[in-house]
Amino acid sequence: GNLVQLSSDPDSDVRMGVADNKTASEALLIQLSKDPEFRVRVKVALNTATPASILTHLSKDTEYYVRQAVARNRSAPDEVLLELAMDDSYIVREDLASNTSCPIEALTRLEKDPYEVLLNLSENPATPKDIIKRLITDRDRAVRISALRTYLHSHLKIAQ
Repeated sequence: GNLVQLSSDPDSDVRMGVADNKTASEALLIQLSKDPEFRVRVKVALNTATPASILTHLSKDTEYYVRQAVARNRSAPDEVLLELAMDDSYIVREDLASNTSCPIEALTRLEKDPYEVLLNLSENPATPKDIIKRLITDRDRAVRISALRTYLHSHLKIAQ
């Protein structure tokens, strides 16, 4: 069947498949972004073809899983990622910290976050050098090691 029919399928797994489809129309993605099943909205939020306006809407979803998916989407607009850097859920901020397209200003906002967020921040090649340098002295050993690895890796790439 075509995507339009499948987008109204009673089986949420089928609707998730449509939400995941890079060729789904904007109208279908809008419809699926309002799906009562949060897992369908997660798939819309993860889809890199989802337009900015829909990602903006989904970044305010009551389900943190949906906001977390927007935080992971490398196509999400900078303003949305900046907002998510202040999300109430550290789990959303944890995924944001590993988004390589995250604006520096948003990554900077995560520096005072719990260990789980800092670990992802320390592994993200997009994290500014000054933050990586500070994370090398973090109280958590795993964060220190990860930051040191990222720091050395970036210096080895420059040297090559």
